[in-house]
Amino acid sequence: MRDEKAASKILGLPPGDPTIEEYLNQEGAVLTNGHFIYTGGMHGTAYINMRAVAQDAYWLQTTIGGYLGTVLNGYGPGLVIGPEALGRNLAQVVGSFLKIPAIWCDVDETDGNKRATFSPKFGFGRLVRGKRVVIVDDLLTTGSSIKLVSRLVADSGGNVVAAGVVVRRSPEVTAWDCDVPELRVLVDVDGFEVFTPKQCAERGPCSKQVPVVLRPGHGYKWVLDHPRYPVAS
Repeated sequence: MRDEKAASKILGLPPGDPTIEEYLNQEGAVLTNGHFIYTGGMHGTAYINMRAVAQDAYWLQTTIGGYLGTVLNGYGPGLVIGPEALGRNLAQVVGSFLKIPAIWCDVDETDGNKRATFSPKFGFGRLVRGKRVVIVDDLLTTGSSIKLVSRLVADSGGNVVAAGVVVRRSPEVTAWDCDVPELRVLVDVDGFEVFTPKQCAERGPCSKQVPVVLRPGHGYKWVLDHPRYPVAS
């Protein structure tokens, strides 16, 4: 397995253009000093809200699509897939850059179990069999979403050869955590405080009754099981 490298360290931006980190900051996508619930159920004090830039089609197409496409092209993919919501946009811009088909899937929770599925409206599963597949997503926190997509691809007869993400919240999350052979990352942003629910109750925001942010993140779901906990306005 090759070394994982942040593409922002090896790919240059045009002169005068902000780096990915600078752009996310100027668009208000980096939120700090709060109480957030991440996809996998962990708690934290900061959040990278990639949906704050989802409307910037030009930036996604020219910068992110080109960067992810460049680092994933070497794996010889024949198909790119991304999980809803922003992963769908990323799959399309990367697929356009690589000139290969792009599909997406849903990640839902049923009876307490999360799984990735294809909508029957599109029949994307038929396109996966026998293909070398790359997975793309906007934000990597625990790796759980990419892992679910990887299992869906395998169950559909495809072969995941790599995954690419725009931002990784913690360098400790590796390809192994995502259940993929290779992981490529454009930007690493570390230094966030992250807690398990138990740790949060003992020494994190929960212990101080810091109001939970409903959105972005999954606070809106968490409060259903904690109706008396204060929420951020």
